[in-house]
Amino acid sequence: MPPPWKHTLGLNRVRQPHLDIYSGYTKKFSQPQGVAAVKLSFNDQEGGGDDDELTVYGVNSGTGEIFYNKSMVSLGFFGQQDQGQHVLIEAVGIDADEKGEVFVADRGSHKIVHLRISESNELGYVDSFDLSGSAQPLRTPTDVAVENESIFITDTGNDRIIEVDLQGNLVREINGKTGLHMPWGIDVIMSRDWNFFGSRFMVVTDSLNQRISLLSLDGEVIESVRYGEISDAPGGFFFVAVDYYSNIYVTDHAGGCIYKFDRFLRFLTRVGCGSGTGDDLVEPRGISVYRRFGQIFVAEKNGASYFWVGTDVENLRSSARDERGRLDIRVRFLLTEHSWVTIRLETDGGKPVKTFAKKSFMNAGHITLQYRLSTGEVPCPIANCKYRVTVHAQPTYSSREFHSVERTGPLRDF
Repeated sequence: MPPPWKHTLGLNRVRQPHLDIYSGYTKKFSQPQGVAAVKLSFNDQEGGGDDDELTVYGVNSGTGEIFYNKSMVSLGFFGQQDQGQHVLIEAVGIDADEKGEVFVADRGSHKIVHLRISESNELGYVDSFDLSGSAQPLRTPTDVAVENESIFITDTGNDRIIEVDLQGNLVREINGKTGLHMPWGIDVIMSRDWNFFGSRFMVVTDSLNQRISLLSLDGEVIESVRYGEISDAPGGFFFVAVDYYSNIYVTDHAGGCIYKFDRFLRFLTRVGCGSGTGDDLVEPRGISVYRRFGQIFVAEKNGASYFWVGTDVENLRSSARDERGRLDIRVRFLLTEHSWVTIRLETDGGKPVKTFAKKSFMNAGHITLQYRLSTGEVPCPIANCKYRVTVHAQPTYSSREFHSVERTGPLRDF
């Protein structure tokens, strides 16, 4: 869901005209790819009033540059040259940590490029590595994930994931247990910070972008989903991101979609996909979620977008059975995000009859609830009167102040 206008001054969808203004007409979007969002520790003021002001890095692959925000109203650009050559040749994925370390997967040079942002918000080159001293150097790496001072890399040309430390030293290779084929996007969750379930897993896209897999940190396959299982349109799985509740987001630039799965890789919902709502995405590529506040950043074909994690209630169905003075009510729906949920039984005209749940925390996924009333608790028998069930859902992030949904459906006989 888009953040409120006052939060972004209307700039949650950035396109070329915006970049023209902020760059003085010197920069163009050219093959945007990965994106990373982080709260820099040295910019974190006491009191938390600025906690939602993040540094967001985006890969402009076509020009070999990194675009990033120095503040809410100014941009920075990294495109350093070395002896007349760009440091970045064909950069794809990017990730960063709160200390200012930035790592870019450059498949054109077969290297991971290490950058660092200073306290004056200047991004500079530090080093690069390709594991040339190991038995198998990097070959067209496409993405990186930084977590707990480790870097996880999709080494696409070698059909593997590798883990290195922040200095680029090889820690381990992860490929024998996964059967990976040309892995592309990766994200990892294992830190204790902003990790509601204490999850420890990797999620990776591979098989020519036709598969997404949930892996243990040891590389064991926990679950996999093929693209054709959730869409019959041309497309595929590309970049991935994991949120505070371990929900998984994956971009499909051909289909113009973001797909959302829960922490067990069960499909929840999709966003975009040419819905005609005005929030359609144009070839979404990189994606990053700031886990603390549920802020989502998406690189697109000709720009970037900023959203907040919202919630929805889909496929609401409710039914009742009146038997021997008891009224058994069943409510079923799909909840697309962990939410505070209120469920009400109402007359067909909207008059409240009974509140079954009041701001109850519920996990994302398919919800089935059973309630029992005495027939005396309703104004008239189900057979003679019409009733409805209303489900109100509110996200738990800061977006709850601005985004909630309410869905209503008829109460039918079993």
